[in-house]
Amino acid sequence: MAELASRDAPGRLEVVRAFVNTRDLEAGTDALATPGELAEHLVAWRLLSPGARLGASDLATALDLREALRALLRAHNDQVIDTAPAVDTLNRVTALSGLRPAMAYSGSVGYHVVRGGGIGALGALAAIVYAADAQGVWSRLKACAADACHWAYYDSSRNRASRWCHMELCGNRAKGQAFRDRRRS
Repeated sequence: MAELASRDAPGRLEVVRAFVNTRDLEAGTDALATPGELAEHLVAWRLLSPGARLGASDLATALDLREALRALLRAHNDQVIDTAPAVDTLNRVTALSGLRPAMAYSGSVGYHVVRGGGIGALGALAAIVYAADAQGVWSRLKACAADACHWAYYDSSRNRASRWCHMELCGNRAKGQAFRDRRRS
């Protein structure tokens, strides 16, 4: 799926998209199976210092955050789901990391993470989400509407109406299934 559905997000929001896509539901794979794999990704995304060691609790929190973000991205795609648990998870990570707004000397507002390590890196992911929301681009990051997929993609369409990560794959499957359902009726 990854090679078909890149649809990269702008700037640092791409890190959030890549983080959500570390789990490929369709293929049944997970790139974050161990704390070491989580650390490698966070270092590659410049959210964690090289050599930092993460534990099982960091991994569990990261996996919770990833699926919470996926749920929020599904809601961006007009899928009816209860987002309260996802919001609670995002708020918990935000609080644990000590994330707080901070005014830069340039006059722009940024975010400062108080804690280091794994929870600080996850707080930095939350900061990217909050900054993207302030810039008006957070709602364009969506999860594919296909039940077997839910791949994160950036909707760059003018009317923000894109439903699938890749029209030629998930979109055609959904439209084909709808056609077959109508013919059966």
